[in-house]
Amino acid sequence: LRGLCLQVRVGMHSGPVVGSVAGTNQPRYCIFGRAVNVCARLESTSEPGMVHVSRFSLDLLLVRDPRARYELRGNVYLKGRGSVQTAFLKRVSSRLEWWWLSDTFDGGGVSP
Repeated sequence: LRGLCLQVRVGMHSGPVVGSVAGTNQPRYCIFGRAVNVCARLESTSEPGMVHVSRFSLDLLLVRDPRARYELRGNVYLKGRGSVQTAFLKRVSSRLEWWWLSDTFDGGGVSP
C-alpha cells in the first residue's frame, strides 16, 4: 500500500448511545442511538480529509479547548434530522483527549 493516499471523512456528534453485542454466529459490538445516526449523516455529507462536526459538539469542544480552530459550514440538511448547523474542525489542542466528554453527561461516560 505504499504511495496510496487515503482520503478519510469523519462525522462527530455528541449524545447518549447504547452499546451491546449483536449476533450469535459472528458476534460484534455495536452502538446504537440518535448520536450514531447523526455522526453517520455528518460523515456522508463531509468532504475528504475533513472532520464534520455538529454545532452542539463544537460548543462542547470549545468549552474544553477554546483555542480550537474551525470553519463554520452553515446549515446542512441531514436526512432524518432536517437542517443542522455544522462546522469543519481545523485544529484542536494536542493535549485534548478523545474522551473529553466523559464528565459532561450524568452517569459518567467513556473511560480511557
